[in-house]
Amino acid sequence: MGARLMTEMELSKMLNVKPATIRQWRARGTGPPYLRINSRLIRYDRQVIEAWLERVDPAPKREDDGPTEFGAPKMPVMTRRRWPPKLDTV
Repeated sequence: MGARLMTEMELSKMLNVKPATIRQWRARGTGPPYLRINSRLIRYDRQVIEAWLERVDPAPKREDDGPTEFGAPKMPVMTRRRWPPKLDTV
């Protein structure tokens, strides 16, 4: 079971985000589920993280993302998105 548990640093490398981002998600309750072993020890179960990643909704595709009339792709519109998105719980 020990190989399944990841540290905050391992998770941040896996998700390609800073460890501070993981801590912010945890404080807000918007990040992946975690295990609190004691008051200072937090771990993430690899299988739970993989399931969480499958549920996270990527940015929706727009219908007008095709090439322009000149054949060049359109520039994406930058919007501020909350990450990770809130998931509907069943």
